[in-house]
Amino acid sequence: MSAWREEKDSLGEKQVPAEAYYGIHTCRSIENFPLSGMQIPKEIIYAMARLKSACAMANNQLGLL
Repeated sequence: MSAWREEKDSLGEKQVPAEAYYGIHTCRSIENFPLSGMQIPKEIIYAMARLKSACAMANNQLGLL
């Protein structure tokens, strides 16, 4: 049995899986835009994580975090 959490946005309320790291906007996107079933390659995910880390370090050095 899956637990749910209730989230709200400008379009109304929606049930989101409690264990999900995403929110109501992703739920709406999944419903409205069929997915191909293809997964993002791990290399792209790792590259995005490295980019976000570099941005966070730069912003920290600038005193913006």
